[in-house]
Amino acid sequence: MESRNHLISIVTVSYNTVDFIEKTILSVIEQDFTDFEYIVIDGGSTDGTVEVIKRYANAISYWASESDKGIFDAMNKALLVAKGDWIIFMNSGDSFYNNHILSEIAIYMEDEKTELIYGDVNLFSGKRDFIFKQRVSDININLNSVCHQTVFIRRKLHPDFDMRYKLTADHDIIFDFIKRGQYIHANIVIAKVLLGGVSHDVIKTSLEKLLISYRKGTFVDLLLSPFCNIYQVVKYFVKKLLISALPVELFDKMSRMKTKMESNF
Repeated sequence: MESRNHLISIVTVSYNTVDFIEKTILSVIEQDFTDFEYIVIDGGSTDGTVEVIKRYANAISYWASESDKGIFDAMNKALLVAKGDWIIFMNSGDSFYNNHILSEIAIYMEDEKTELIYGDVNLFSGKRDFIFKQRVSDININLNSVCHQTVFIRRKLHPDFDMRYKLTADHDIIFDFIKRGQYIHANIVIAKVLLGGVSHDVIKTSLEKLLISYRKGTFVDLLLSPFCNIYQVVKYFVKKLLISALPVELFDKMSRMKTKMESNF
């Protein structure tokens, strides 16, 4: 089912990712939903990434390759040219889970009150490959993040990414929408995401998230955020220990149980 009035802007940001970008491009242009525009913003790659982009130029609505100030600066450049009613960022190395995603998500776009739609994510790295059931609310947004590769936001409501945040400018925006409450969780696996993206520095990421909560959160957020961020740091180091000590299947089973518990928080 295609949405009659909802053009979707899909954005891919890249920089020296020649080994990964083709997979991302194909996952977009092979969607069976056709009411979308595709924008690729490259940071001036020198490894052959631009040549890959040029091969698919006929299927790309707009692309540019020039130096930038980082991933969120590049994403802001995309916001300037995006014309869609909805926008999603599917950056190089990540991909839509299958070629029916846009058709399935379009159904959720019919409610005019909805500002943000998010789904679930398939996380992978080496031998690890599992579905992460994302669940957030205005209370547990301090504890749980949402992968921006699974998030569709109404373009007219999407602000610029705040360049003060080097790792979590996406979380900053999602935080605001979740707090406003006009969001929907779609029970769909939206994207395949490679573990270890720009926000892989868990300590710096946690500090930025803490700052976001202090700047924008409620009194409850101010109380919970320090504990939530300490929990995230401890969880990260415990996870690294378990990954090295446990079989992949057992670790992933434990991860799914933990996710279910956190989602009920």
